[in-house]
Amino acid sequence: MNNIPMQKLTLIISESQSKKYHHHLKELNLIDGITLIGRGTVSIKWLHVLGLTSQKREIIQFLVPEAKGEELLKDSSDLLQLEKPGQGIAFISPIEPYGPTQKDTYMFKKMTVIVDRGLAEDVIDVAKECGVTGGTIVHGRGTGTREEEKLFGFEIEPEKELVIMLIPTTLVSLVTETLTKTFHFDTPNKGILYLEPVLETRGLFEAPER
Repeated sequence: MNNIPMQKLTLIISESQSKKYHHHLKELNLIDGITLIGRGTVSIKWLHVLGLTSQKREIIQFLVPEAKGEELLKDSSDLLQLEKPGQGIAFISPIEPYGPTQKDTYMFKKMTVIVDRGLAEDVIDVAKECGVTGGTIVHGRGTGTREEEKLFGFEIEPEKELVIMLIPTTLVSLVTETLTKTFHFDTPNKGILYLEPVLETRGLFEAPER
């Protein structure tokens, strides 16, 4: 795990804005992130009022050093003109550091793991062996530049899978260390794992004893 304080920058923008922003990310040479495909919930009658022609949205998430968070948020807003209605949304959220001196003040932590396509199920299996009851897998594509390959002269962006798990704090250390060792997250370009505090939960149940 990286000991540098980090934040997560999230952008919810249109497909055309996303293409523009991806070119910008390459210029900045930022740390790898993930792009997810979503759809807005605004009703059709409000589309023209908001200046939207489509409800399709792309969600871009990546980690940035805490010291650069506000600067990159402003940079993103200026580039994409987010001060105008309907252009999109951007926000930063804290990432909880993990380490031996960390105090567990929450009952659960949200663990996010970003890996290459095909590895998400393996991540879930390893986590279950540590006592985790399950997780959610979301498909996306990477935003980084280091892993890009070329096929017949065309750049191919690697597909990614994002695993989201809510984990009791008593298991965080075991799950983090086991996943890091198994998938070599301490090696560049092998994947990303980060934690976020969870204030309250609903719908979580203890797994039945075998």
